[in-house]
Amino acid sequence: MKIMKVNVMKKLIKKKTASRTKPMKTKQWNFPAPKRGEGRVFSKTKKAAMKMKKSSAMKKGSKKKAVKKTKFMKVLYVQHGNLTKKSRHERSSHKRTVEYFYGANDYQIVKMLIEDGILQDLKGTVCENCGKGALGSLKACKTKGFRYRCSARGCQNYMSPQSGHSIFSDGHGAHATSWQHQAVVLFHAVQNASQTICHLMTGKNHKTIGAIYETNDKCRKSDVENEEKKIVYGGKGTVWKDVEADEVDLGSQSLDHHEETEEDEKIEWEQWGGVVERGNRQTLMLTRLKPKKTKQRATGPGPMRSADWLPTAEKELKNRNVVLHTDGARAYQLNVDGMLHDHVVHMKKKLVVNGKVVKKNGLCVWIKPKYTKKFIHTLPSGKKITRMGGTQIIDRFWSHLRGFMKSRQVKVGSAKTSVRTRSAQWDYWRRGEDLWLETGKMLKRLAKK
Repeated sequence: MKIMKVNVMKKLIKKKTASRTKPMKTKQWNFPAPKRGEGRVFSKTKKAAMKMKKSSAMKKGSKKKAVKKTKFMKVLYVQHGNLTKKSRHERSSHKRTVEYFYGANDYQIVKMLIEDGILQDLKGTVCENCGKGALGSLKACKTKGFRYRCSARGCQNYMSPQSGHSIFSDGHGAHATSWQHQAVVLFHAVQNASQTICHLMTGKNHKTIGAIYETNDKCRKSDVENEEKKIVYGGKGTVWKDVEADEVDLGSQSLDHHEETEEDEKIEWEQWGGVVERGNRQTLMLTRLKPKKTKQRATGPGPMRSADWLPTAEKELKNRNVVLHTDGARAYQLNVDGMLHDHVVHMKKKLVVNGKVVKKNGLCVWIKPKYTKKFIHTLPSGKKITRMGGTQIIDRFWSHLRGFMKSRQVKVGSAKTSVRTRSAQWDYWRRGEDLWLETGKMLKRLAKK
C-alpha cells in the first residue's frame, strides 16, 4: 500500500511541474495591418513566406506540374531624357544674394548687372539721339552719375546704362529709384516672392514694385512665345518618346448681364491645355482653350473638346513616333497617324458584374482610380514595347501653375492672366537653375530681336 501511495504522489508532482513549465495561452488581438514603414515590409514578407510554404506543400502532395510564375518587370516612368528630381530650394546656392546689391556702390552695381547680363554694355553702340556717333566707355559725371557719352561732334549726348531697358527705369529727384533697390526688387520677382513680401522687405512703393513685376512677366511671355516655336516632339527611327497631355481650370466668372442669359450659359471659365515630353521639361507647350459656358453651380467646364485638341495633335504629334499618355477624356481618343495612345482613369467607378452594380452590406462597391498603369503597345514594325501610362509630370506643373496664380486675381480671357501663365511656364522650364542668371540670358535674347 505504501508503494502505491508513493507512485500516486509522484504522478501528481509531475503534473504540477508540467503545468508550470507550459507557456501561458494569450489572446490573439486583431490589430489593423500596418500601412507604412518596417511593419508593413515585415508583414508582407511574412505573408509571402507562408504562401510559399503552402504552395510547396501542395505541390509535393499533388501530381500536377507546378506552373512557372512570370518574373516582375520594372517599367520606368521616364524612359528617355532626365529623370525627375525633387527640387530643394533650401539647399541650392546661387551666384547673387541681396547682400551683393546693397553692399555695392553705383559703379560696382552697374558692372555687376552688366556681368550677369541684366544690363547691356552700351560701349561702341550707335547713339539713339543722333544715329551717327558711337557711345564711349562708362564714366562718372558730376551731376548725372555714370553715363555713356556720344562721340559725334554735334551730339555729345549722355545716355544712362538703363536707357531703353525692358525692366529698369531711369529718373531724377526724390521719387527716383536707385539701381540697388531696382535690382533687389527684380531679384524678389525672379524668385517668385509675393509683392507684399517684397514691399515689407524693401519698403519701396507698391507702384515701383508692381511695375518691375509686370515688366518681368511680360519679358518672360515674349521669350516663351519665341522659344515655343523651336519645340519638336517625338523620336527618330525606332525610338518612341512618351508625351503627356492634359487640361486645367484656373478660374471662372459670371457673364455680364448673366441674369438675361440662359441657365446653361451663365458662367465662363479660364482653361488651358498642355503637352510635355517626359524627361524634357523644356518641351512644355501651353494653349489657351475655349471651353463651353456652364450653369451657375457647375464644378467645371468639363474636359478638353475635340475642336481644341485636334489642331495641336495634327500639328505637333502627327508622324512623330510618340506614345501619348492622357486621362479618359474622349477628345484624346482621336486617331492620329504615327502616334500610339493609352489613358488612365482619374475617378472612382462602381463595380459592375454582368450589368449589375455589386453591393456589400447594402453599399455599392467602388473601384479606386488608377493614376498609373502598365500598357503594352505594338509598333508598326511588329515590335512590342511596355510603357507606364499616367499624367504625373504635367499634373505636377498644374500645381506649380496654381501656386503662381495664388496671389493674383484670375480674370477670364484677360491679358494679365495669359502673361502670368506664360511666366509660370518660363519658371518651370528653368527649374533647378540660377533664375537670376537665366533672366540675364533672357534679356540678351530679347535685346537681339
